[in-house]
Amino acid sequence: MFLKERLSRLFPSDQPATWQYGIFYLFLVSWMQGEALLNILWVLLLLIALPYISFAFERIKPYRWLWMSILFYLCARLLSVSFALNTKLAFLGIIDDVRIFSIGLLLLTYIRTKDQLKKSTITTLAGFGLLAWHALILHWSTTHSLAPAEDVEFGSLAHVNYAAAFTSVVIFSLVVASRHVSKRWLVAIALIAIPLCVLQAPLGSRTTLLLLAITVIGYLVYKRPGWITAGLILSSIILVLGVLSQSKTGLGQFDGIEKPIVEQPTIYVRIDIWKTLIHVWKENPPGIGPRNFKSIDLNQYRTWIHQNAPLTAMFFYGKAAMDNGLQGIDLNNTCHFVTDPHNHYVGLFTESGPLALLAFLSYLLAALVLAIRYSTVKNNWTSAFGEAAAGGLLLMGSTSIMVALFYQSGGIITIILVGFLLTSIDIHGINQSKEPVER
Repeated sequence: MFLKERLSRLFPSDQPATWQYGIFYLFLVSWMQGEALLNILWVLLLLIALPYISFAFERIKPYRWLWMSILFYLCARLLSVSFALNTKLAFLGIIDDVRIFSIGLLLLTYIRTKDQLKKSTITTLAGFGLLAWHALILHWSTTHSLAPAEDVEFGSLAHVNYAAAFTSVVIFSLVVASRHVSKRWLVAIALIAIPLCVLQAPLGSRTTLLLLAITVIGYLVYKRPGWITAGLILSSIILVLGVLSQSKTGLGQFDGIEKPIVEQPTIYVRIDIWKTLIHVWKENPPGIGPRNFKSIDLNQYRTWIHQNAPLTAMFFYGKAAMDNGLQGIDLNNTCHFVTDPHNHYVGLFTESGPLALLAFLSYLLAALVLAIRYSTVKNNWTSAFGEAAAGGLLLMGSTSIMVALFYQSGGIITIILVGFLLTSIDIHGINQSKEPVER
């Protein structure tokens, strides 16, 4: 009886206790700071949320297109494990998927009121601000400049291409937030936006910066914002351009666009990676299995690579190796160039086949339709979440053409965007019906 009484105090039947919310907010502010911290807090949150997880399923139940796409995607991924080149790695990939989508359920479990939604949003954005300042200070203390350097980036900003995409999504979300908050909150937004903008110099990506510019301009044209927002955007663009002009990897990246393909290795290498992966899939139609790119035996495709990806082969293995037909070298150990697919859609297609890719695209489309629909709702915070989710999903989905974003942090960012959107819609519906809100 004593134990039962203690458990009932720790886990009340209606909603999580205060100490559980403390862990939840700690997760939101710190998940992007590092893989170890993410896994520890994710497992802990999932365990203590089990008594309340049915509440999350009830909230997502009305959005049939969304949850059926997720379910079909997970089933297709699980099926591909049976045909995986390396079963152990494939199961690790499934754990990644489960972790990403279970975080969405945790958001639906813990965010039940308007106040909790606002606190969760502020906490998440503050976490990105802390990460940005940390990465920027660490970078500057190491290089004393904004030039690129190896192993300086941190947490979710640890990869140049991923960092550019993630920060672009956050910057766009801050632009949206600036239209829906009071003037005193603009200082807090600036404290997050400034380091993110400055980091675009050493972490900048041509594709991502272009997509961000197009998305922001489209948003400005559609929403016709006031002078404060226009000034914020203009100052941010000037800041980014000023920083990029001082960086060798900034505007200088655009200088080589008109050069012959042999002088643009990052472009033709990616194309050859995609061609090679599609060829690998043709020999493994069910898919090679999640996380199995390293398990591909490139030596089996030696002749195909020599004939169909000559520029990439010469770039990685040298002219002498090409002249010798790539014979006598171990392609796996010398340079396993398909380890990173540099394209989420091609990567997913190769891992789990066309069914998984269709299910994933269906999920993205369902989330995007939902976000656009509720971006027009005449309610400050509901429309704000709709706008942020719509722009963020467009940026994430578009950038995935060039980067394998949805593994790890990219998937979590997408789920958080959709999770915040769903909770805002649900809370807005409760307020509109004038029913008492559970607190």
